[in-house]
Amino acid sequence: MLCFVVQPGLQGQGNGSRLIRPALQALDARHAPLYLETHKEVNTRIYEHLGFHMADISVIPGTETTQYAMLRGSEN
Repeated sequence: MLCFVVQPGLQGQGNGSRLIRPALQALDARHAPLYLETHKEVNTRIYEHLGFHMADISVIPGTETTQYAMLRGSEN
């Protein structure tokens, strides 16, 4: 499992994409499909730009937290 975080003051400047692209390229070379979850809808646009597509939107049981599940195949 990998976790990528960009400090709030550095968000919106392409830093997240620059950080994650090398990992995506390495996993693509292995033909590895990728799965991620985010709890912020705004993040889904960033991940779509990186080749992910929405797989599921659900509310985490017992909470009011929406979870966005996204997939990215090795063909991207």
